[in-house]
Amino acid sequence: MSEVRQASYRYDALGNHLAKTVRGRTTYYVYDAVHQLVAEADQNGEWLRQHLYINGRPVLLQAEGAAQTGSLYAVHVDQRGLPLAVTDDQRRGAGLRCLWQCASGTAAARHPGRHP
Repeated sequence: MSEVRQASYRYDALGNHLAKTVRGRTTYYVYDAVHQLVAEADQNGEWLRQHLYINGRPVLLQAEGAAQTGSLYAVHVDQRGLPLAVTDDQRRGAGLRCLWQCASGTAAARHPGRHP
């Protein structure tokens, strides 16, 4: 018998991803005044990730919590400011799910912080 997986997602009127619940665990997404994703928190209010922008372009991702030990990751963007990759301090792929990358390796035309 196959396992049935359920997930629920919540968005605001502007299309910003506010929360997702998978297997009973909820992640909340926090945006700034210009609708840039600035943080992700778990259902207990613990910060999971923080996002840093310079001139509206994502440049840094800080993963927090026991498993991530506060690791910093560089966000590489294209000429439009859309994320292409996330790497660690050795420029290796960070192993984080890239939300904006197409199979071709070019970024999808999406606003950073808006999940597909």
